[in-house]
Amino acid sequence: RAKALQLGKETAFSASESSTAIEELVKAGLSVKDVLNGAADATVNLAAAGEIALPEAATIASNAMNQFGLKAEDMVNVTDKIAGAANASAIDVGDFGMSLQQAGAVANLAGVSFDDTAVAIALMGNAGIKGSDAGTSLKSMFSRLQPTTEKQISLMKELGLITKNGSNQFYDASGNMRSLSEVSGVLSKSLAGMSAQQKQAALQTIFGQDAIRSAAILADNGSKGFDKI
Repeated sequence: RAKALQLGKETAFSASESSTAIEELVKAGLSVKDVLNGAADATVNLAAAGEIALPEAATIASNAMNQFGLKAEDMVNVTDKIAGAANASAIDVGDFGMSLQQAGAVANLAGVSFDDTAVAIALMGNAGIKGSDAGTSLKSMFSRLQPTTEKQISLMKELGLITKNGSNQFYDASGNMRSLSEVSGVLSKSLAGMSAQQKQAALQTIFGQDAIRSAAILADNGSKGFDKI
């Protein structure tokens, strides 16, 4: 109650909105202590930066934390990255939330960090692919980095994405997925020197109709473009 009243007095949001946001954070699994020691303030900052309702900001941030198994102390970084992705691209915080809703769980399963996922969502937004559409494409791409058909395997071997000893260049020696910056660089290098038609055919074979958009954007940006955003 005291925290809600404080936020209502010191921010652009009412005490009632603040109490609803606090409720959403606790429902998402944060302890009252964590909420009072930074999570509520981080959520207010995200709502203000994204110009969205406070409960919506709480839902987006807590969803991110739950999908990636993050802890309360990660809350400030989560809200900073969400706001940063919106500020650095053509998306808003609401778009980010919808993208994450589709891509978050699969990204975490594939071994993609929250920070890398945030950058990928921003890159997709700059290419005009936003919201759940961007999330669905990223989700499909993460799933297809490990080939399942003979056609995919054959082409990836031809492009050097799968080496003679059978290792997949998107994964390290321990079988963990490389950073998306590295993945972008590997993709870009494998397509170097190809015509537009050849690139399209290669990406279509490996990633399919939906994921080709994400793969093309990462390949076009390469490591340098990914790190820049």
